[in-house]
Amino acid sequence: MPAAARLLPGVFYGWVIVAAAGLVSFVTVGIGFYGQTFLLDGLRSAHGWPLAQLAGASSVFFVVSAIASPIVGWRIDRDGPTAYFIVGGCLLAASLAVVGWLDDPWQLYWVYPWMALGFTMSSLYALIRIVGPL
Repeated sequence: MPAAARLLPGVFYGWVIVAAAGLVSFVTVGIGFYGQTFLLDGLRSAHGWPLAQLAGASSVFFVVSAIASPIVGWRIDRDGPTAYFIVGGCLLAASLAVVGWLDDPWQLYWVYPWMALGFTMSSLYALIRIVGPL
């Protein structure tokens, strides 16, 4: 019996997995994708960094995510989603934590590619591969 089935007896365990995937998607997409506006605005107001430099880092995030998506998708198809999902979540969380310690705007250009890779590994495609077989 899957562990998810023991959480709510009498409820199909797939719905527990779907609810967990929805929560994870809310966090990864909400913070990693849509939360960048608030993150960069907070850095601008706290440090007085130019908006153009901050916007450039956000562009790097989207370019790296676009380049990494087909590669990560192929690897998830080949190896399964679990390891990529866990590593991606850790990368996303670690890079978000590091952003609070940055001292110069150029450091965003080092952190944001890792954040993009973590976002790509832990969001949509991995979740589809986890929920799909249910």
